[in-house]
Amino acid sequence: MNNKTLESARERCQNTHPVDWNNIHNMDPNLLVGIVNTALRNHFESLDDLCLSHAVDKDALCQQLAAEDYEYIEAANQFR
Repeated sequence: MNNKTLESARERCQNTHPVDWNNIHNMDPNLLVGIVNTALRNHFESLDDLCLSHAVDKDALCQQLAAEDYEYIEAANQFR
């Protein structure tokens, strides 16, 4: 995605799912996985795009969700 497209996706995502993306490390992982998967399904082509758009540390997010046995499946563009 180009920068303009990422900005548009970020705005649509924030309007649909108002989340404090700077505070996701404090979220319950079972709630977080649903929020992330919904954002991925509805607004972003990849986890990289979501993380870039919301300034989220991809490795930290993946580690947080891995602690609850969720793994990012690139082909499906979701955590399972």
